[in-house]
Amino acid sequence: MVLAKHLTAESLVLAYLRGDFYASAGVTLKEISSTRRTFTVTPEVEEGVTYTTQFIGTRIRYDRSSKPALDDAGNEMPNRTRIYSDDVGEILYQTTDVPAVYNFDGDELYVRAKLISSKLKSQPFSEGDVELAWTQPVVVAGNYW
Repeated sequence: MVLAKHLTAESLVLAYLRGDFYASAGVTLKEISSTRRTFTVTPEVEEGVTYTTQFIGTRIRYDRSSKPALDDAGNEMPNRTRIYSDDVGEILYQTTDVPAVYNFDGDELYVRAKLISSKLKSQPFSEGDVELAWTQPVVVAGNYW
């Protein structure tokens, strides 16, 4: 989903270049905003549907260790990324509030939001799959107040 002002090629490309887009598997976002202190995400609310927002990020002093990904036989998988510590992409805060607001601590490298709805997908990959959305990361490190 691209957050463009107009449905024109120029407006879409400019929004893309600004990073004004998000991934969706059914959830539509009404607003995404951030200040130096907060990151706010507001879904388009559907009647009878609940939303859980996870703010996911990595802190400046994260555990930088990693190990190679191995296949079932224990061999290194050269074309696969490494497996990193649980500090990378940890859930920093979770809420069912709408809008969902995350207050920066100031030690985050980035924070992104994952919205999980209670609504089942109309064409799920697996039974029980619900509608989701993911925002682009908001870069925080260096934006200390």
